[in-house]
Amino acid sequence: MIKNWISHLNGYRERRKLHPLTSHEITLYFILMEYCNELGWMDWFNASNGVIQGLSGLTRTAFHKARGDLASKGYIKYKDGSGNQSGKYLLVDFGTQTGTQTGTQTGTQTGTQTGTNLEPLNKPKTKTETKTKKDILSNIQKTPEWVDFEKMRKQIKKPLTERAVKMALAELEKLAPDNIELQKQILNQSTYYCWQGLFPLKGDVISTNLPNKTFSEIIAERVGV
Repeated sequence: MIKNWISHLNGYRERRKLHPLTSHEITLYFILMEYCNELGWMDWFNASNGVIQGLSGLTRTAFHKARGDLASKGYIKYKDGSGNQSGKYLLVDFGTQTGTQTGTQTGTQTGTQTGTNLEPLNKPKTKTETKTKKDILSNIQKTPEWVDFEKMRKQIKKPLTERAVKMALAELEKLAPDNIELQKQILNQSTYYCWQGLFPLKGDVISTNLPNKTFSEIIAERVGV
């Protein structure tokens, strides 16, 4: 079980320096984290291949390859389901010494105890830097794009929990550091396509296909209201 979300992310970033991931692997990994979050951060959790593949937007071939590579690199563990049961996943916790050692043993023997004493890896922020980061995160939540994203999540019966909000904000900051305009476009993309997660922009899709419309207007167009 992932016990500390921030420590896990720190360990995950450090591990990526040793064991880089492809864009498909990153997409699938964060979909699995999002799914695990919805289930309350269970150790092993069942998940349908069709559901996870659909949420990731990957083809069947790309999905299976990404899953196998994540397992071989020590980011996840996977067990095939028996009978009509779905497969089982476990996210290796990189916020602990045990989790880091497990991930290293599963993937390669290159890294060692990356997740131990993670906090010192980050340079302490000054009060000014901390305040700026909080201001940016709070500002994005005040935008119409964030409001529409929340409405969309409710519409697809996946409302944002408090933890999901924190994950979404962290993902926005990862995809578009300190760039609120790009973060708004990323929100628009997920809202328009009714995606549960947040992903890098697909080319110029925002500028060409997504006019500046609210979620209510988009839904009205789709149902012919």
